[in-house]
Amino acid sequence: MDQYSSGRSFRLSGWQIGLLLLICFVGLFAVFALAGKKRLQKEIAAIRAAGYPTNFEELDKYYSIPEGVPNAADIYSKAFDAYQKPSKELKKLLPNLRTLGIANQRGPLDPNSVEAIISDLRANKETLEFLDKAATIEHCRYGLDFSQGMNMLLPHLSDIYACGRLLPEQTMLFAHRSDGDAAVKNIAKQLALAQSLKKEPILNSQVSRMRWIAFSCSSAEYILNRTTLTDEQLTALQQRLSQAYQDNPMVMGLIGERCFIISYIDDPQQLGLPAIPGGLLRITGVSDRNFLMSLKMLGQYIDAMKLPGQQRLSRCREISAEVDDLSIFYSLTKIGMSAFERVVQIDLRVAAGVDCTRVALGIERYRLAKGALPKVLDDLAPRYIDKAPIDPFDGEPLRYKLTEPGYIVYSIGEDGTDEGGLEKGKRKDRSDPHDWPFIVEH
Repeated sequence: MDQYSSGRSFRLSGWQIGLLLLICFVGLFAVFALAGKKRLQKEIAAIRAAGYPTNFEELDKYYSIPEGVPNAADIYSKAFDAYQKPSKELKKLLPNLRTLGIANQRGPLDPNSVEAIISDLRANKETLEFLDKAATIEHCRYGLDFSQGMNMLLPHLSDIYACGRLLPEQTMLFAHRSDGDAAVKNIAKQLALAQSLKKEPILNSQVSRMRWIAFSCSSAEYILNRTTLTDEQLTALQQRLSQAYQDNPMVMGLIGERCFIISYIDDPQQLGLPAIPGGLLRITGVSDRNFLMSLKMLGQYIDAMKLPGQQRLSRCREISAEVDDLSIFYSLTKIGMSAFERVVQIDLRVAAGVDCTRVALGIERYRLAKGALPKVLDDLAPRYIDKAPIDPFDGEPLRYKLTEPGYIVYSIGEDGTDEGGLEKGKRKDRSDPHDWPFIVEH
């Protein structure tokens, strides 16, 4: 035996082995968490370098109008303050505008509805005057306090819906009186109200914008079924509608959503929200990895919204499929991303509705000039429309069908099936396949 040997071999006890494994395990997770945090910080830095806001101060500057110009929001605020809510009795007699439009009010207005509309408009004469004035101002920036983050109150959205409904009512009254010129100008005011939200970097605001654009299209359908417009009036409305989707307004909503996520990462408390539950998610870096993935996916959605219609939908569906395929490790990302594809589909549906309306206005211009309806939409180009718009839901031109009383222009919608222009309300079950038509019945 060697003189320096004790005669015993070195052995680790069970608890020592366990301790070493625990140290290794913790070390690996520390490296994993640190690497994830660095990648997250790098992603945020890249977003900032691309010129996008990454905190509320930057977002506030991003959502701005030129200095010294009139702000339509100042006038709209006066309209909101002057608004007089109808009584319950009067409300029962007013047209039901809870859907996305008024075109489903196909029959003529009954005398009681006419009187109710007149009474409602008379009580809100001052509000209507402010709405008229605001519609002439190009720039609009509502006074939002971004320090409130996701908890920010958005009273102007409910105010817009409450007093904005006066405009579709007024359109119905003008159409009832066959005053086409006033009706067309009134639709322009509805579109101006929608565009007042165009640059607002909040997804709810962009959804509200879609609603008012849809109201405007439905008002145009209502008018065309009740009065004849001049070529000048039809052209003016076509041109106004062509501006409804300039500059990719949905991009602003997604930019704001991304900024909220980054601000939440930095400090959940500033948003008045609880931190991510479960300390283990934070300590191990799981939450950072989820935030990183969410920012990457949201960036892909933003890029996708800059593509043409059908390419946009296809790309958004690819992104949604990528999210669905993520492992349970990315549960936070999957929860956060779940609503975006649906919002994109609604936006595309409204955009298709705008194109259907523009085409119908072109058809009416053709009918005025030729004394007959076109046989195909290609007959309208290039004088009455540049070319037949593409349905974003299948990449084919919008459908056009002559009917006994008139015609239908329609998009097949999200379900991807052509139902011959069948309306949602005509199905026994509203969830059954249907199209999104613009119908003229004369």
